[in-house]
Amino acid sequence: MQNVRHPVRHTPGLTRVCLALAAALSLGSAMAAGKVSADSASSSALARYEAERAACVDGRSGQDRATCLKEAGAALAEARRGRLSNGESAETLMRNAEARCQTVAAEDRDACMLMAHGKGSVSGSVKAGGTMREITIVTVGPIPPTVQPEGDAKR
Repeated sequence: MQNVRHPVRHTPGLTRVCLALAAALSLGSAMAAGKVSADSASSSALARYEAERAACVDGRSGQDRATCLKEAGAALAEARRGRLSNGESAETLMRNAEARCQTVAAEDRDACMLMAHGKGSVSGSVKAGGTMREITIVTVGPIPPTVQPEGDAKR
């Protein structure tokens, strides 16, 4: 059996952000299930802090460096105290999804709301670069009247 390596293009900034997001998501879901001890929660918070700090130092945060470092440190302290929720309850996430649909064109808003509530199909993955959400809505419009060609008219 032969191992084949495929070249993969890595974007360092994106990789760090994805790792930080993965750590945050795994921490949040595991804590909700009650499976994470205080030590592992602290180490995950530290890993997230290090990723955020690296973004601050590299200038990828969108904030000035001092503010970014201060906020990253504050988030670490709150996570260690168990008070960093980011308001991401299921209800909050649903309200946010519905609010995003309000900015969609009126003719597409109903489809957006259906997808926000889990209807339709999802393909792809974050690992592959993104997810595609799709919904098919069949509508029947008015049926146009039938017009007979002039040569077929009965006399």
